Amino acid sequence: MRRTPDGRVDIVDENLHLAVGLAITPDQSALLYAESGAHRLTRLRVTGPEQGRRETVFGNLPGFCANLSSFTAGRAWLVIGNPRSPALDRLATSPAWLRRLLWHAPERLYPAPSAAVWAVAIDPSGCIVDQIHGRHKHFHCATGAAESGEFLYLVGPHTSLLELDLTGPRKPGTLGCYLPAR
Repeated sequence: MRRTPDGRVDIVDENLHLAVGLAITPDQSALLYAESGAHRLTRLRVTGPEQGRRETVFGNLPGFCANLSSFTAGRAWLVIGNPRSPALDRLATSPAWLRRLLWHAPERLYPAPSAAVWAVAIDPSGCIVDQIHGRHKHFHCATGAAESGEFLYLVGPHTSLLELDLTGPRKPGTLGCYLPAR
């Protein structure tokens, strides 16, 4: 939705598929938003001659978008919560009655979350400028990100926080410092 200076509220797009994060570019010319259900990142031009134009920045992402941070130091972090699952992709196009039935299944029957930790940094034009991808024995399924100074912080749904040093060498399998919630 967009609120105009005179107080009117306009619906900008009614066809989002589980929108989970948005960030305005540093020059405020475009809004980027992530859709977990559509596996894509979209740019909406909000000023200039292309105002209102939508374009897919990344489509058919290999994972479920979980969030998109604000721009800091010229980049925003797109958090990938879990990799895609062929079974869930099929379920998304199955009849509604089947999806409703499975939604009420006991939680013990749900697939376990992936142990992957994944976030992709993009610049305002949508180019990938950095990436964190690996595993951490005490952390999985990031749902939020914030960059501050030399560190990227990832948070997950299980009350944990991961601190990643963005300046040091990156060794496979070593992602950062796990900080349990207090």
